[in-house]
Amino acid sequence: MAKRYVLDEIEELEAAIRVVAREADPKTPSREVAVTMYESEPGLIDQFVATWVIDKLATLIRRHRSRPEPDLQLRLGLKKLPRRIVRGAERVKLLDLKLPEVRRVRADVWKRGAPELRDLDRALAIHAKHARERRKITLGQALEIEDSTRKLKEEKRRCPT
Repeated sequence: MAKRYVLDEIEELEAAIRVVAREADPKTPSREVAVTMYESEPGLIDQFVATWVIDKLATLIRRHRSRPEPDLQLRLGLKKLPRRIVRGAERVKLLDLKLPEVRRVRADVWKRGAPELRDLDRALAIHAKHARERRKITLGQALEIEDSTRKLKEEKRRCPT
């Protein structure tokens, strides 16, 4: 029963949007039309506000999570690592790949003669070093471990016990 009620409300909202879009002056910016609609139909729209806000927040969180931490790469001196690579028909994050996959990416980059080869070689060396201890480690995890190790060494140099 509740599902049917929600579907009816969505249909009502879509119908209101169609009417407003058709009747509004084409020169009026969409945002201004949306504000006018919101102010004139608060009861209809308020039901969807929480859902829309949660969806928008989820999108922003997903977008934030998908970005590699730029500070990590810069701290390790890796300026030209690509964020994503094409693997088959999909784009995947470089930092999510395991060692054999990173080696294949490196071979492709070498064939193209791309400028990121030097940084990729350095990242691959770090990855290989940490993959000896943990076979299924991703590039991102290896870089995190390397960064933590370097921080610890730096702290020990600054504060010898």
